[in-house]
Amino acid sequence: MIYLDHNATTAPAPEVVQAMLNVMQSCWANASSQHGPGQDAKRVLSAARATVARVLGCKPVEVVFTSGATEANQLAVRGLLAASETTRQRVLFGSVEHSAHLRLAQSLGAGGVQVDYLPVLPDGTLDLAAAAALMGPDVALVSLMAANNETGALMPTAEIARMAHAVGALLHVDATQVIGKRPFDFAASGADAVSLSARRTSCAAPRARARWGGGAGWTLRRSSSAGRNASAAAAPRTCPPLPAWRRPWNCWAMWRWRPSA
Repeated sequence: MIYLDHNATTAPAPEVVQAMLNVMQSCWANASSQHGPGQDAKRVLSAARATVARVLGCKPVEVVFTSGATEANQLAVRGLLAASETTRQRVLFGSVEHSAHLRLAQSLGAGGVQVDYLPVLPDGTLDLAAAAALMGPDVALVSLMAANNETGALMPTAEIARMAHAVGALLHVDATQVIGKRPFDFAASGADAVSLSARRTSCAAPRARARWGGGAGWTLRRSSSAGRNASAAAAPRTCPPLPAWRRPWNCWAMWRWRPSA
């Protein structure tokens, strides 16, 4: 059989399998424990966190691991919404998001949050004029995929970032289908939160067969807008498509915190 479903998930590289086996066999203790094996596991976890930060151009302290891309999306959207001003309780979702993300939108709507959807053009790309019309001072968050998982259409996330920030809203980008396939620059993305998954890059990531799918994951978080601007002003840090042995283990999100004025 010729396997053509790598955008859904892909086989882990032998180097990744070996690295995971080494950790599972020698550093299996609780990384929060104070005994020797626990501290060994903590050092391995810290090294993995530093690797993720180095590849994606952020600080290790900004990395928070999650169980997978779906949880990373949930963490980013629900977290940013919960921290928003009470006058901002409207959320904009792309109308062609991944089905799991659309279920999140439906869940928020059922819970009383006003949810609107950004329409797309006949070619599958975002309708910028319609998006601009939906922006307003009551918008807390815009959540948009960087690339569609079925059509491959690329979304204008930079333009949406400018629109969202112009009205004081935040932007979350689901870049699951982008990482490892196109150059990625977190500092220049303009997003306040970015969810990523490496298990869809070629021969990259192990995954846990939980009922909802997933595996290991992480979130990156910036502590202030000043820190974000300083990072953006530094030399560009770009995440190109990675060789198999360098790819991160699974999924993550990046979170930039923008305090209210």
